Amino acid sequence: MLKSPLPAAAVAAHLPSRVDLALVTPCAEPPASDGWLHEVKHDGHRLVAIFDGRGGLRLVSRNGFDRTAAFRAPFDPILGGIRHELVIDGELAVPDDRGVTDIDALHDAILHKQLERLILRVRSGALRWT
Repeated sequence: MLKSPLPAAAVAAHLPSRVDLALVTPCAEPPASDGWLHEVKHDGHRLVAIFDGRGGLRLVSRNGFDRTAAFRAPFDPILGGIRHELVIDGELAVPDDRGVTDIDALHDAILHKQLERLILRVRSGALRWT
C-alpha cells in the first residue's frame, strides 16, 4: 500500500473495463498558436496495459482488441510487484542500439517470438491509491 495521500486533484474511480484513447488528427501543418503539446511518434503498436493490482493484466490495442495472449510475456516479471490498479498507455516497440524504434524490427520480433526485444514506451499512466 502506498503511504502517500491521494493527490488533491485526483478523483477516486474503479478500474475501467475499457479505455478510450486520444488519437492523432492529421493536419497540413503544425498549429501556430500557443498551448499545444507535441509528442514523439515511435514506430510501434499502441497498447494499453491495465493492471488489476492482484497479478492480473489486460493488454488492449488502440482498436479495443485484447492482445494479452500475444504480448503478456514481457510483463510477467513485474506483475507481482504491482500492488495497485494501474492503467498505462504506451507504444509497444523494438528499439535499435541508438534507441530508435523500427516497425519492421517490431514485426520481426513478433514473427520470431522474440518478445524479450519488446519495450513499452509509456505515454501516460494512472495509478489508483487504495
